[in-house]
Order: sequence, then structure tokens, then C-alpha cells
Amino acid sequence: ERLLQGRLAGPGQTAAEFRARILGALPTTLWVGGLGLLLAMLVSFSVGPLLGLAVGRRWERRVSTGLLTVDACPPIVSTTALAIVFAGGGVLGGFPAGGLPEDAGLLSTLHHLALPVVSVAIAPAVFLTRLLRTGVAEAAERPPGDALVGWGAEGPRYRRHLLRNGMGPCLTALGTILPMAVTGSLVVESVFGLHGVGKLITDAVLRH
Repeated sequence: ERLLQGRLAGPGQTAAEFRARILGALPTTLWVGGLGLLLAMLVSFSVGPLLGLAVGRRWERRVSTGLLTVDACPPIVSTTALAIVFAGGGVLGGFPAGGLPEDAGLLSTLHHLALPVVSVAIAPAVFLTRLLRTGVAEAAERPPGDALVGWGAEGPRYRRHLLRNGMGPCLTALGTILPMAVTGSLVVESVFGLHGVGKLITDAVLRH
């Protein structure tokens, strides 16, 4: 009942104190979520069109199968795998295992947030990449795309046309990736020990 009413403050904690904690944790969540979405868009708008132009080729099939496999992994699995491999004393360790120093500078902050940002970016990046691949492939098969090829339009001009006509579904789905980032933050902040809104909500739910 307390959860349904939004009363997530812990024992001995007032609603005002809990709101203050939320506001204090908000910058971390915005950093991770914002950078994660930016990275997802950069990756998808770079890789998606390439896959769409190469539909049917062996390397495209392998990459698409890999994307499908990653898409099937729950966030907790991909986030934990990144932490095991790249964080602290992991196989390829070199990134902080968790936490974010309060007095960290910009470079230190980006270093500490690298793995959380990548973790948040995985789901929306795969989703948008697959959408762009399909959109560009379909645009290439439509009459305008065939006409451009017949007129000798190749290279950047042809790719820009396909991207412009193939990104319609992507723009429509941009609202869908926001919940992905929010859901990802719940897992990522807990795994990497970041004091963000996602971790506060997770801790509050576990308490109640």
C-alpha cells in the first residue's frame, strides 16, 4: 500500500528528507541516462545504415544474429557481464568497480561512469540499430531508391537519402527508449553502487 501511494521514505525518515535524497541523487542518474542515450544514438546511427545497405551479406547476418542475441539478454545479465569482465580485478579490468567520488573531476567522473553508461546504452542501441537496419533496407528497395541507383547516385548522397527515408520508424520509437533507460538505471546503479535515483528506488522497494 505504501508503494502504491508513493510513500517510499524509510523508517524514521520524513517525506521531505526522502525528496531531498532524490534530488541529491538525480545528477548521477541524469549523467548515466543522458550519456547512455547519446552513446546509443551514436552507435545505432553509425551501424544501422551500414547493416541496412549490406542485408544478406555474410558479415551482416552474423552481426544481426549477435544483436538479436544481445537483445534477448536481460539487463541484469549484460550489466553483470560487463562488471565481471571490465571492472576492478576482472578479466580485462581497468575501470572502477563502482561508486562515484563526490569530488571527482570531469575526467574522473567519465572514467567511473564508463561501464554504467555502456550498460544503459546496450538495450536502446540494439533496438535502434535493428530499426534503422530494417528502415534503410526497405528504403533501398522502394522506387525512389532504385531510381537514385539508376541515375548513378552513389556514395554519401545515396546513403543520406536512405538514412533520411529509413529513420522514420526510429524517430517514432525514440519515446520507447526512454523507459529502457529508466529500467536500465535501476539495474545499473545497483550493480555499480552508484547513488542515483534508480538505486534509491530499488532500496526503497526492497525495504518495503
